[in-house]
Amino acid sequence: MKHLICFLILLFQIYCSSYEKKTMAARETTNSTNTKQSGGEFRTQDNKNQPRIVTYSASLNMEIEKHKMAETIENLTKLIQMKEGVIISKTLNSVYFKVPGDSFFDMISQVKSIGSVVYEQVTSEDITEAYYDAKIRLENAEKFQKRYLDLLAKAKTVEESVKVEQELHRITNEIDTLKGKMNLYQNMVQYSKINV
Repeated sequence: MKHLICFLILLFQIYCSSYEKKTMAARETTNSTNTKQSGGEFRTQDNKNQPRIVTYSASLNMEIEKHKMAETIENLTKLIQMKEGVIISKTLNSVYFKVPGDSFFDMISQVKSIGSVVYEQVTSEDITEAYYDAKIRLENAEKFQKRYLDLLAKAKTVEESVKVEQELHRITNEIDTLKGKMNLYQNMVQYSKINV
């Protein structure tokens, strides 16, 4: 039993050390990468480096004559559909929607052609560090899950099995959480949000 506990502690220390080294390496690589402007996507100038991961969103206010409001909303809705976007919410005087990241800037230009824009705000968020941090943690967690499964198969007593199963349960929950984060980041990159 003492051997199993020592082994679990050793595994945990190796996990922490491996995670720290990979995270530092990912940060050094991402900090030295040069980027080009592009709509919410994985992007880089140099394929040898990991790409920067940037998401975009925008808010535009337009001046529209009251009698043209319905027509403008209808034209905007058609434009969103044409760009394969998704409407999140729509009211009598506003539309909040998502468009594929690679057509983000083109969509803003198209919106400006519909009416007179009096206010425009474009924001970007660099999620490179968070993305690669989650990716490294997921890879390490999956490795440890395999090791715990091997340990479970070798457990000789019920007590050993219970201890390994507890760790296996914890690491499986961590994997599920990290996979959820990765899906969220990929969705953030795939679609950019615009509020008009």
